Amino acid sequence: MKYIHKYTTWILLIICFVGIFLRLLGFGMIPSSLNRDEAALGYNAYSLLKTGMDEWGVSWPIVFRSFGDYKLAGYIYSLIPFVSIFGLNQWVVRVPSLIAGILLILISYFLVLQITKDKVFGLLTAFFISLTPWAIHYSHVGFEANLALFFFVFSLTLAGDKRGICIVLSTVAMMLSLLTYNAPLVLLPGIVGLLFFAQKRIYLQPLLFVGIGILVFALVFPATKGKGNITIFSNQQLMEQSRQARANSETYSIQRVLSNPLFFVIPTLTRNYFSSYDPQFLVKGGGSNPWHQPPGWGHMSWSLVLLFAIGITFAWKIYPQHKQRVLLYGSLLISPLASAITIDAPQATRMLFFLYMFVIFAAIGMRWLITYNKTFAFLMTCILLIEVSLYMRLYLCEFSTHPQIEWGVGTQRALLEVEKQRSQDMNVVVYGDTHYAYIYPLFYLAVNPDIFRSSVQYYPLDNLGLSQVKSFGHFRFSAQIDAQNKEKYTVKILEDVRE
Repeated sequence: MKYIHKYTTWILLIICFVGIFLRLLGFGMIPSSLNRDEAALGYNAYSLLKTGMDEWGVSWPIVFRSFGDYKLAGYIYSLIPFVSIFGLNQWVVRVPSLIAGILLILISYFLVLQITKDKVFGLLTAFFISLTPWAIHYSHVGFEANLALFFFVFSLTLAGDKRGICIVLSTVAMMLSLLTYNAPLVLLPGIVGLLFFAQKRIYLQPLLFVGIGILVFALVFPATKGKGNITIFSNQQLMEQSRQARANSETYSIQRVLSNPLFFVIPTLTRNYFSSYDPQFLVKGGGSNPWHQPPGWGHMSWSLVLLFAIGITFAWKIYPQHKQRVLLYGSLLISPLASAITIDAPQATRMLFFLYMFVIFAAIGMRWLITYNKTFAFLMTCILLIEVSLYMRLYLCEFSTHPQIEWGVGTQRALLEVEKQRSQDMNVVVYGDTHYAYIYPLFYLAVNPDIFRSSVQYYPLDNLGLSQVKSFGHFRFSAQIDAQNKEKYTVKILEDVRE
């Protein structure tokens, strides 16, 4: 153990290099195509760079309307310098997520060190983050949530430091996190409460978090409002059950009290919360969205699940201080909430902080084994490395050759080929979901944003009030093939993902 303390810096650097190596393997090529959100992030950054406006013609927005899902600005603005230098292409869109995934390894060591003063625990946490399946996959894809997670963890790492520069950096990092993805905004009230409770006093940093939370909420209200239809509080079936129960109950009766919508939402919220710990979700297959994991694997490995069970059992003994217990157990307790309140829980992207805390407790489990059972600790390390090898084999060999319909494989090649062969007076019909299909030719052909905005035509708004692109330039978009839409050149978008 004394050698670990002596060579901490070198060990941490080796861990970081391992993490960088695993994240660079296949980067930009695996997954083999962009999903629609990545394409939208990239094109809006390109549009800002070229015209100072997003695809809808709004100048330097904080909230991007995009498909009607109202994306936050953080990731898009982070793309602008990379698009400016390297152009609009697939790997560039994923660079901010890659950088965030690499820096998360390093900052995790310092977060744990800030809470526990235990260098071994910090190194184990960094080591596990460098190897865990979800962290590797999310660094390969342009996920806003991954960038937001880094800013969030970086902010919490500096939250306990009273130096002025650290207070400023922590506050700025938290604001960037809130402006990048919605989940940190959901978690922020709980985090503020934990910081106050851990210190048993009111101090500046949590108050600053409260202030920027209120400010950001006011700024991004259109985005939070737009996300309302994916929460369990907007579940029409639950609301209808509540209305029927209220209609059938007597005034001032206990039945009328129990007919409050809250009593119908709580069981669903509880079920969603505990589904975060479902082995099917964590290890076997992941969630319902195929963008969040490769086929045949979830977000963790079985060794990490076992170590998590050990960690959550013994963390209170290893780290007995009030502050340590509050911050560790409290953060784990609130971390699934951003996903639990949504209708498609468990959903990995909304619960990256939960997956992050899961890894921290797995590291605690290994820390306990190193102290009390080194043989078992060695065995678990061997199993973990074998599982990582199997995951990387699946990721690099099988995932890259899997017919990835959900990733729109072949779309770029088809669009480029059609553009090369068609004559100037010919139109191109793109078949696919008319909410999203238009973004692929915009991105892959780097269409001038001014040309798009001046020529775009829309279908009537759908039932949810969302826009659907009918055409722009020489492109026509249709949900299905019919006689009226027959053209010499057609492109079929194979992507089939429901969020």
